[in-house]
Amino acid sequence: MRKFLATALASAVLALSASAVSFGTASQDKPKFINIDGKDYEYVIGTASKDGKYYLAGTRLAQGLPNTAVADTDGSKQNMELLANGYINGAIVQADAFNTFLEANPQYKDKLLAAGLDTEEQIQIVMLKGKSENDLQNKKATIYVGPLKSGGAASWYALTKLETGYAKASVVSDNYSASSEIALNKLKSGEYTALIRTSIANPDDKFVKSVMADKEVEFVNVNDRNLNDKILINGKEQSMYEFRDMTLASGYFGGKKVETPNVKVLFVFNKDLYSTQQLNTMLENISLKKSGIFK
Repeated sequence: MRKFLATALASAVLALSASAVSFGTASQDKPKFINIDGKDYEYVIGTASKDGKYYLAGTRLAQGLPNTAVADTDGSKQNMELLANGYINGAIVQADAFNTFLEANPQYKDKLLAAGLDTEEQIQIVMLKGKSENDLQNKKATIYVGPLKSGGAASWYALTKLETGYAKASVVSDNYSASSEIALNKLKSGEYTALIRTSIANPDDKFVKSVMADKEVEFVNVNDRNLNDKILINGKEQSMYEFRDMTLASGYFGGKKVETPNVKVLFVFNKDLYSTQQLNTMLENISLKKSGIFK
């Protein structure tokens, strides 16, 4: 069992109450802009693919904000890089991607701040029927993570730090989603041992329905107890992941479920790219909308 986060994270997360957090007076604050293709934007929000939940949540957050662009990206891992490099000034990000980025890049600990969005995602692993997560802890295993900078890729990296047996598996990435038909077909052909994705899932989710209808593959329980080891987050010893049941199909007797690690979803800011007024406006916007943007 390995603890892998540094004390650099101690002041990195903001707690939002019903009212916005204030960062001082803004009477003489001039707005800061990000230029994209010759146009200035006050807010540029990184999300994920346009057909995903992050993009929809980003468009909902953008409503009512002035001069705002919603950027589609590969996901949480790329969002952290874009924030650090100043291409965007805010993004929706998984907590594991946020924390592992700051572990590797402590120089950003005072620049990149995060607020919770009252939402959790499930880390989902799909394998051939009869296989289990234990089959990923050997050198012959291959796991497909989707695009290299996706949320699934970020989660797999974090999981290997907590359960070092996972690090034995080979990692494969490409530009198609782990929930795509291409990925499922390669899993069934034996090219991959498993697929991983991090997403909000329920019985109505398209990918969940596809896997449940397939006679060759299934979601597996991901409940290795090393995965909820306590590590230092926000100055406290706590678990990165919480195990919860993910409902795959509804039924009178509880339906079909698997156990998965759940990870919190954050909104991350590059505070150097906001004026005080801009930052307060975004914080107030998140406080008002965060309970509904993923519904």
